[in-house]
Amino acid sequence: ETVHRENNCRFKVDVGKAYFNPRTGSERARVASLVKEGERVLVLFAGVGPYAIQCAKISDTIVYGCELNPIACEYMRFNARKNHVEVDVLECDARELPPDIGKFNRIIMPLPKIAGEFLDVAVSHLASFGIIHFYCFAHDEQEVFAYLEDKLGCIPKIFNLQICGTYSPCLDKYVVDFSL
Repeated sequence: ETVHRENNCRFKVDVGKAYFNPRTGSERARVASLVKEGERVLVLFAGVGPYAIQCAKISDTIVYGCELNPIACEYMRFNARKNHVEVDVLECDARELPPDIGKFNRIIMPLPKIAGEFLDVAVSHLASFGIIHFYCFAHDEQEVFAYLEDKLGCIPKIFNLQICGTYSPCLDKYVVDFSL
């Protein structure tokens, strides 16, 4: 176990039991800074809670963190308490969200390898004028545009598209902030 510090938060984690990437701290800070007071935020694939906790810490929001790994969920609950914020932890597969959970102003999808498989889930829980922060691996921006258009069946309104990491010499990690 270790404690990682970033953006005035502390995250306890055992990296052998729950995924955590300390290199994406600036991206988490960027997304959290966009959250407005009173928003409802859903973090799919929430892990030990870095996005959820930072969003809850910055403003008075309702934040849900959905995570399948029960060990990561325990760390997320612990980390929320230690950072003095409230995060509703949903220990379930993203496809099994409670039916009465409602709509969200902001949905964060920080698992680039499989996030695209869950775009339908995110869209079904997105409030009018809501924003999705979608992460994926791609060779270039055109590949990201084509992928989103194919998966969504429409052209989304993109507010931000940028590289936020690398995966291999020819494959980058992109973040796309968009609405429908």
